[in-house]
Amino acid sequence: MVQSLCALAAIYEAGRRLWPVDDSHPNQTVTLEIGQLKAMSISEASGKWTGEESLEGRSIWVLTQRNSCEAALELVPAAKVNELVCTGIHFWGVDWSDLGSDEGITAADLVN
Repeated sequence: MVQSLCALAAIYEAGRRLWPVDDSHPNQTVTLEIGQLKAMSISEASGKWTGEESLEGRSIWVLTQRNSCEAALELVPAAKVNELVCTGIHFWGVDWSDLGSDEGITAADLVN
C-alpha cells in the first residue's frame, strides 16, 4: 500500500510541475488521467519486475499535458521523449525511485 501511495504522490508532483501554484487562479482544478497505470501492478509500473529487457524496449512514464486543464499518464518509449520535446508538448517524467518497500510498514508509520 505504501508503494501505491508513493506512486500516486509522484504523479501529483508531476502534475504540480505542469501546473505550478498560481494565486491568480485559486479555484482552478486539473484532471490527471491515470487509466494506463491502473491496468498493472505497482511493481510492473515502477519497472521493478525481473526479466530480460533490451535497450530498445526501455520506456518511461510521463505525464503529458493535453490542454489547459488535463494531462494523461502514459508509458512511452524513451525515444518518444525526444519527439515530445521537439513538438513543444509539455510533459513531466514521473520518478518512481522513491517508492520504497511495503515491508515492515505499519499503519502508524503512515501518519508519521
